[in-house]
Amino acid sequence: MNDEFARRVGQRIKQLRQERGMSQRDLADNQMSPGFLSQVERGLTSPSLTSLRIIAENLRVPTAALLPEEGADDSQLRRQIEILLTMAEAHLGVDNPDDARRSLERARELLNESNLQEPGLSARILLHSGILEMRDENQELAFTHLTEAAERFESASQPEGALQCLLALGEMHLSSDNALLAIRFFETVSRRLEEADGGTIPRHRLLFRWGLARAYQQLGEMETADNLLRQVMEDLPGQTRPRALATSALQEAADHLSRGDPQRAADHAAAARQLANFRQMRRTESEVLYTLGMVAEEEGKRAEALDALRRAQRTAEDVGAHTTRARALLAEGRIHLREGELVRAADAAAKAMGITSSRYQPLLHGRAALLAGKIAAARENLDDAEEVLLRAEKCFRSADEVSLLAHTQTELGEVFLATGRRDEALRRFQRASDLFSQASGRREN
Repeated sequence: MNDEFARRVGQRIKQLRQERGMSQRDLADNQMSPGFLSQVERGLTSPSLTSLRIIAENLRVPTAALLPEEGADDSQLRRQIEILLTMAEAHLGVDNPDDARRSLERARELLNESNLQEPGLSARILLHSGILEMRDENQELAFTHLTEAAERFESASQPEGALQCLLALGEMHLSSDNALLAIRFFETVSRRLEEADGGTIPRHRLLFRWGLARAYQQLGEMETADNLLRQVMEDLPGQTRPRALATSALQEAADHLSRGDPQRAADHAAAARQLANFRQMRRTESEVLYTLGMVAEEEGKRAEALDALRRAQRTAEDVGAHTTRARALLAEGRIHLREGELVRAADAAAKAMGITSSRYQPLLHGRAALLAGKIAAARENLDDAEEVLLRAEKCFRSADEVSLLAHTQTELGEVFLATGRRDEALRRFQRASDLFSQASGRREN
């Protein structure tokens, strides 16, 4: 902690102590000497992180509240805001949206309190706020944040930030099944990369190709999608960086920031962001492998499809991408079921059910249960088939998934027919017919 920062931390502690009517002895509370506390308040010594935490607890405030809120010069404020933004990006990369949101809110507060005229900093806040809104499916607000961020990056002559906005906008349209509009954004990124530096920014090149591949797959142009997917696989880093390393680096950054050591805080925050980026790339790798498996399955290349899907599962398990792993397991189970390999199919379906939640992922869990029910019926385990199909029925009702609910009614009808419950079977078949009609009406509308 430098001398000036230590002085201001001491002043802040003294201010908070006096506001609470506490003496130095009261604040020390037999956990440190009043003399040491006096030196801290006068800026003559730098407290350790442990001492800061004890002081904060005795004052009943968060440790961050001991940092001076006013009086920092512009360069110090800018540095602190940059560190908070880097930490927010790293938190997003390791799926800590709440921590990312807190870092962004603090960065926004500091920027609003300062006299800084920094369009680049405000653009970064808007960019990551837009990404958070995308995660919460607030598409309109996300679009507003991202387009405004892109304009500010342009005015600050920061083309890389503008590219990040374009990529995020492409992803947003892709998630809304608007493949044509998504392609426009991804191709704009491609064009700008070629104009700026021959397209040599590896991460952006990888991300726009990945986006384009999924967009063309959405449009049914499988050959184009397949070529792009293979290019993405060539670009992906061949290493795993566990989430724990990034989280640890973020904690170190926060500790150094609270101790007034911005240089070390910045170093750890940058390391956390790099680790988070590697983790994101590995998650992307698992999704690419899953997509390659689906393309190979559609082309009738069974062995190639199974190889890609199993690699997708291993990679997804490495980085905790449970949704991708479950989807790959379901695809593998369907292949085994078609080939009559019922034991392998049942194993894949059971694993998919085990890593999904009927409450938080009703559609995915329902798909796994429906597959498990079909397999159990094929193996003539009719009691098991009925149990898991009823679970699938509940999930699809919860997700308002009419078409899959109709398929489930058909499967239940077959099970009831096989167990001699003819009236119940007919009721289920009639229900399936009504639901298929309803699903058809929805598609026409």
